Amino acid sequence: MVDNVSDWDTEQSLIESLTGKFTGNDKTRLGNAFHKIIELPFTLNGSLTVEGITFTPEQAQPAIDYRNAHPHMIHEVPAKKIYHTKHMEFTVSGRADGVEGLEIRDAKCKFSYPGWGEYYTSYQWRFYLDMFEAHTFWYDVFEVRGYKGTDPSGRFEGQIVPHEPFPCMRYEMLANDVQNLAEEFAHFMTIKNYTNLLTKIA
Repeated sequence: MVDNVSDWDTEQSLIESLTGKFTGNDKTRLGNAFHKIIELPFTLNGSLTVEGITFTPEQAQPAIDYRNAHPHMIHEVPAKKIYHTKHMEFTVSGRADGVEGLEIRDAKCKFSYPGWGEYYTSYQWRFYLDMFEAHTFWYDVFEVRGYKGTDPSGRFEGQIVPHEPFPCMRYEMLANDVQNLAEEFAHFMTIKNYTNLLTKIA
């Protein structure tokens, strides 16, 4: 049921996510550092080193341009909601990269040309719109081109290219679709006897 939803959603990736075994790699660390430039008031005076990753001014500029284009955006906004299913109750928690009014924004670093279908078919935006009771979720995608890893100093080759934002809109049956996926998740965790992997909230 979980396998083959997409190239990224597999039973193994779910287990690694629930148990915290996935600790990141060079690409996720670069993406996290790029997020920090968006969130914090960095200024460019030559190269910029963030969380051990060194960006040239040209590599960091798209993040600074993005932050300047959204001066009123609130960064890293937490949300959670309890979902009641036939098998269990569980809480889904998340953290929006940015919130502007009733709109949610999520900045993504991609290491290939973005396929918008992978974002639209995902449930990330649906859950966020449901939890925040918002109307629009924007994927702001930055493509990393020519990446070959980082050297010991944290420098990397490549160019960071912003793409046009991709909107996902609330639709009439969104809450129903989210609830159905919650039911499937609860059923899967029960029949696989994975409920012990869920973190209990006191």
